[in-house]
Amino acid sequence: MDLTEVIKRRRMTRHFSAAPVAGELITALLRKALQAPSAGSSRGVDLVLLDTAEARDHFYDLTTTGNWYDPGIRAAPVVVVPTGDPVRYVERYSRPDKSHSSLAGLPAAAWPVPYWQVDAAFVTMQLLLLAEEAGLGALFHRLHRDPTEWLAAIGAPRHVDPIGAVVLGWSSRRARAGRHATSSVASRSQSERIHAGRW
Repeated sequence: MDLTEVIKRRRMTRHFSAAPVAGELITALLRKALQAPSAGSSRGVDLVLLDTAEARDHFYDLTTTGNWYDPGIRAAPVVVVPTGDPVRYVERYSRPDKSHSSLAGLPAAAWPVPYWQVDAAFVTMQLLLLAEEAGLGALFHRLHRDPTEWLAAIGAPRHVDPIGAVVLGWSSRRARAGRHATSSVASRSQSERIHAGRW
């Protein structure tokens, strides 16, 4: 499948089969996803792989409220949490070869664009596309609670910044992929969203 077809086919999946996914396949997808662009070659994006029921349940218990994770989502055998490390980016841009950058010497809170979040988003998008290419269903969602307690429980540094989670697995027969209803959403064509020279 070529890239154009992968992009065209990719949708968020909300109903997963509980069928296992080979560990070798998941490892290959994660390694490829981490080849996404990295500002200053900081390589400050890490992926937390949750591929056991115990690890996933612990994650769900500490990062969500209510029953947002319905059975169709919780059936998926894999969850991946992309995290960005602001400390690595601040350290990278404090080195002599980055002394000309307007980011040199700035604390993370002062960065106008948090590159660790941008890079984590790049990795996430590559993972979603790679999952589609491999025939897997995938869903990206935000974390619904402060992840501090979960990060501490898994031994992660306190300063790492999870941007959400990617659920991976085989799509169920009920529904391969989900589409949001658009009847109440103002439709905008692609041409309306491309601005040549001015808004």
